[in-house]
This record gives sequence, C-alpha cells and structure tokens, in this order.
Amino acid sequence: MKIIHVIENIDERYGGPAKSVPFLCKYLMKLGLETEIHSVSRYNNENNSIIEANNISWFKYKNTISNKLRYSPDLKAGIVNSIVPGKTIIHTHNQWNFPPFCANAVHRNFQLPIICSIRGSLYPWSLAQRKWIKKIFWFLFQKKILKNANCLHVTARDELEAVRSLGIKAPAAIIPNGVESIEFENLPEKKAAKHALNLLQNKKHILFMSRIHPKKGLDILIKCWAKLAVEFKNWQIVIAGPVGDKSYCNLLLETIKKEKIEESVHFIGMLDQKKRISAYAAADLFVLPSHSENFGIVIAEALAAGLPVITTRNTPWQDIEKKDYGWWIDLSSEKFESTLKSAMSTSKTILHQKGENGKKLVNDKYIWEIQAAKMNEVYKWLFHGNKPPGSVDLF
Repeated sequence: MKIIHVIENIDERYGGPAKSVPFLCKYLMKLGLETEIHSVSRYNNENNSIIEANNISWFKYKNTISNKLRYSPDLKAGIVNSIVPGKTIIHTHNQWNFPPFCANAVHRNFQLPIICSIRGSLYPWSLAQRKWIKKIFWFLFQKKILKNANCLHVTARDELEAVRSLGIKAPAAIIPNGVESIEFENLPEKKAAKHALNLLQNKKHILFMSRIHPKKGLDILIKCWAKLAVEFKNWQIVIAGPVGDKSYCNLLLETIKKEKIEESVHFIGMLDQKKRISAYAAADLFVLPSHSENFGIVIAEALAAGLPVITTRNTPWQDIEKKDYGWWIDLSSEKFESTLKSAMSTSKTILHQKGENGKKLVNDKYIWEIQAAKMNEVYKWLFHGNKPPGSVDLF
C-alpha cells in the first residue's frame, strides 16, 4: 500500500502534528508501507528534522492566498501525480482549510479510500475560535467530508465523543499518538543539561514546552507564578517553543515585566532535537495548562523523560491522576496555583517516583511501534474490507 498524507503545514514550528505525522510515517515505513507527505508552506525555508533524518518524501506547495486558508493551486495535481492505481490510501490531517478539502476531492474523483485525522479540531474550545467562519464551512462542506469519510482517526475517547456529538457517524479509529522512546533512554545528566541551556545549577526548573499560543494556557502559568515566585525562590520557569501568536507573546512579556519576575522566567525559544532532550533532562516538573488537547505529545514526552506532570482535564490524560504520575486538574487559575504550590512543596523522592511511574506507562502503551501497527491494521481494513480492527468504533 501507498499512504499519501495531506496536511496544512509540517514545518517544525507548526506544533504537535509536525512530530506525530512524520513519526507515524517512519514506523509505517518500517512495516513496509510506502508513505509521503504533502503540505502547503507557511514559512520561508521550512524544515522538519524528523522527515530529513528518515528520508520521508515531502512535497511542499506554495501558499498563494492566506496562511489561514492554506490554498495552493498546485496541491491537487501533486496529489494526483503521486497516486499508484490500486494501491493508494489518502490520509488527511486537520480540518477547516484547503488541503483536506482538496484531498477529499481527489478521493471522490479517483474512488480512493480516505481516512481523516481530526487532530483536535472538533473540540468545543477549537470550534469556538473563528466560530462563524467555521459554522459556514461546516454547513458548506466540512460536515459532508467527515460524514462520507471511509474512516476517521481520533487519538482519545473524548475526542470521539466530540465527533459523535456533532452527528458524525462515520467509522472512527481511536489510536493515540506515540513517543520515540529511544530519545529518552540515555538522557544527559541534569548538570550537563542545565549547562547546555544556560540555566542556573542551584535552581529547580518547571518546564513548559509548546507553542506560545492562547490555547496552551501559558498566561495562567505566568499569572500563578507571579504569586508564587517570592515564596519559591529556588524554582524557575523555563518556556520552550515557537511563537504561534505574536500579540499573545507580547502580552505575556508585558505581564512578566509588570510583575517583576523576569529573573525567574526564561524564554529559550524553539529548540533543536538535542536541546529539546536537554530541556526535559534539566527540568524537575513539567506543566501544560492547556485549554484543549486531543493528545498532547509533549505530555507523553515529559513522562517518557521521567518528569511528573501537571496538566488539565482538557487533555486526555486521566491516567496521570489514576496512576499517580502527577496532577490532572480542572483549568482555573486558583486550582493551578494551589497545585503548582503543592508540587513544588513535594519531596524530591515523591516527585521522582511519580516520574518513574509515568515512564513505565509510556513504554508500555505509547511507543510509536504500537501506534503504527494499529494504524496499519486500519489501512488494511480500508483496503481489503475485512473485519474492522479493535481500534475502530462503528457507531
């Protein structure tokens, strides 16, 4: 089989799918499937180290109208030219713009099986952003695309519930994202990791690693830290990731300056692979106060690195609470502040044990080899029409 993945953008600055889609391709290739990625460029000089390291075919098309729409007149022809008759499945990622719409047109025209990964785009929080435009798109084409798909792909049970609540009854495979476990097998020593990132050796560090975007709730962390910084002078905040919203980032910087906490909050920007691993190794606690996540790959990576995690019930990580890997809480400033205070007051021994518990979970359940094998079974089912695999919900 040949799998053509179509996504709006796959540059490293794009966020979680820029890791999850290439890693999925890597492990599908190990299973003998031919895979390639088609995306529309948003930035100049786009790069994806996972794609390059694993020789994954990547076709980039110039964006000609707006970054929101991701329109390229060349995308359809590129997808069509990649079709191998009798062998091809189209796999789209994300909604609400031109690439999945274009891929769906190819699916109809050439009668190819299609699977649509939702990627968090149908959660209530996501639907509330640019609400009226999405409502128009929903009634014009989006609902029909999803309703008529051969299969949908969600990464968690609550994402499936969000899809079903909108009246979409297409078959849906529940397959989480994964972790490249080998990255976390030999972490650098904490002292060396701090040195690599120019962090103070005599401080403990809380790591936030994600896009700097309102969805990720970084403003809540900053607001809480402004109240706790004086009491916890031996702790500092480390913020890693690309700027996804410049005006939001500027507001955060203004707040940090206003609250006079510049010395204990460090923005270290977008990290390459080596420094990203160093950030996990240097940290003592990981936080993601997100408003909405269909998976949260950085949460899985933090657990794989042995870090206890604080995140919200807007992420599908119930196991964090059930199995004692950290704190899974309601999203409010008051709750986050009290939880962060409790975590920083917890003994080093207990924090370490929470981290070790989480590491075992990831190795048992979330490595990419497992997830790619599940996806391969879905592809086989779509192609051959046999009994659906256990991951598929038929409504």
